[in-house]
Amino acid sequence: MFDIIGPLCECYPWSDIPLLPDIGILASKDIVAIDAAALEMLLKIARNVGKEDEINSFLNVNPFILIEKAEELMLGSRKFELIEVDPVFIPPQSKVPYLRRAFKKWSLNF
Repeated sequence: MFDIIGPLCECYPWSDIPLLPDIGILASKDIVAIDAAALEMLLKIARNVGKEDEINSFLNVNPFILIEKAEELMLGSRKFELIEVDPVFIPPQSKVPYLRRAFKKWSLNF
């Protein structure tokens, strides 16, 4: 999941204003293809929302170097096909949260 893309490493104990919007969930059996797809999507969105300069300011190296090296080592291929999947069914929200009902049912009344 790529929900918060900020200028600092996620290891910092605080967060900053996200630079890019959430791009959703990506899945693949090919680790190189998934990295290439994610990187290309993020850079495309950065250009579309006018944040390319901000993204480039913290990219000190070419981000495709690792993808190129992984492909050279035959870990996978950077070629990918992006297939968008929309959710078919979104269950309605319960009036009483499930955990509250379960706790009430199984709690011991002392």
